[in-house]
Amino acid sequence: MVLGGSLPAQTNDTAVPKPPRAPTLINSDRAEFDLTARRAVYHGNVIVVDPQMTLTCALLTADLPQPQSDGQMKHIVAETNVVIDSVDEKGQTNHATSDKAVYDFKVEMAQPTRR
Repeated sequence: MVLGGSLPAQTNDTAVPKPPRAPTLINSDRAEFDLTARRAVYHGNVIVVDPQMTLTCALLTADLPQPQSDGQMKHIVAETNVVIDSVDEKGQTNHATSDKAVYDFKVEMAQPTRR
């Protein structure tokens, strides 16, 4: 007796696609945008709500991404009564206070090692 047929391939792929990242929201009493200099300045009762953290301060200055870039903010300065509450990848909460906080984003390529 000869039996024929096929079985579907079995995989252990249980990866579930991540939902899109929620936007970062910024509220303040007043804001100024200089598109030539690509800078945004938020004044008074600044509240930044991001999926990973909340930041409050009196003054926030952000360099806006360049056109045709990856959209990543590269430089942000928060000043006066800065409070940051964040959650790390393990779910641990962090609380920081300061008069000034600076965020700089930079990618550097590793140099190949020689043997």
